[in-house]
Amino acid sequence: MVRYLPIPFSFSAIINRDLVLLAPFEENGSTHQTTKVADFGFTSVGESGQQYSSVQQRMTANYCAPELIIYGKYSKKSDIWAMGCILYEVCFAVVDRRKAFKTVPEITSYYYNESRGPPQIGWDNLGMQADEIPDSYKIHKEAVERKWDGLNIIFAAVFRRIPEERPTALELRDSLLSVATGVKPTLPDYRPPRNEEIVVE
Repeated sequence: MVRYLPIPFSFSAIINRDLVLLAPFEENGSTHQTTKVADFGFTSVGESGQQYSSVQQRMTANYCAPELIIYGKYSKKSDIWAMGCILYEVCFAVVDRRKAFKTVPEITSYYYNESRGPPQIGWDNLGMQADEIPDSYKIHKEAVERKWDGLNIIFAAVFRRIPEERPTALELRDSLLSVATGVKPTLPDYRPPRNEEIVVE
């Protein structure tokens, strides 16, 4: 998924508008496992940095950016939000395939409640404490936590309430490659300071 993140959105005027976990699919190639994007039924054309109006507000609710739900506006950065939702769900695939946001009201609540932190991944929301890890996995604990830290930086960036503050598709791809190779992403770290009382649901 990392190597073939759909970066054409950065180069062209395509806005998918309906990226969901069922839309990307994997195709086994000779050297790499490739993830592609299908289902362009809601795709529209638009320039970078521009927002467009959606009269019918076409969307898949759980993956929909708040600006489309609340204001009927979308842009390329709406696709970045959806990619964040897909990535979050993939991270929990072997557990319960939970969604970053379960309902539309949950998305709007997150948008309006700035004291609520972005979806994150950690031992607590996996329903266990770090000391409960089976012994056979403890040797990987630090490496896993480093990758989670990088992913949480990405989640905090893609789930920014202001669309312009979200990364581009290229920045998202490069950040995922960094995490995969054990390097901290170079995206701005929008996570709230640890000493602040932040609600993460």
